Amino acid sequence: MGLRHRIQKIMRGEVIEPAPPQSKRRMSEKTGDYTCLDGDSGTFFFTTGADVNFTLPDVAITGWHAWFYCMVDDELMVTSAATDIIVGFNDIDLDNVAYTTDGDQIGQSFYFVSTGTRWLCMPMHWDTATHAVTITLAD
Repeated sequence: MGLRHRIQKIMRGEVIEPAPPQSKRRMSEKTGDYTCLDGDSGTFFFTTGADVNFTLPDVAITGWHAWFYCMVDDELMVTSAATDIIVGFNDIDLDNVAYTTDGDQIGQSFYFVSTGTRWLCMPMHWDTATHAVTITLAD
């Protein structure tokens, strides 16, 4: 509820709930494979060692979202527990997405959101005019 709306309610003598505290993003460091939980929605996961594969929870959790960030030069992969439901570059039935090229992995990331029936994958990566980043898509 915005400040203006809160003031209007106070002026009408209505009871209002206190404003929620400012929240911080939940951070979670991973050094090995991890299966995401329902309660992990909103988490910023980051890798600090070895290849890491994140397995997404049930897609039916509409609005579940998380960011997966690679801090080391090792593979970052995100896999759906169910097959053929990740939407990625020019493909609507992926099983997983990954940054797999050595030397191109530090600083790369994926943001995922559930529609309730599919996972929407948004890669966030560094790219330059002289060097293209490779994302591996698997059906």
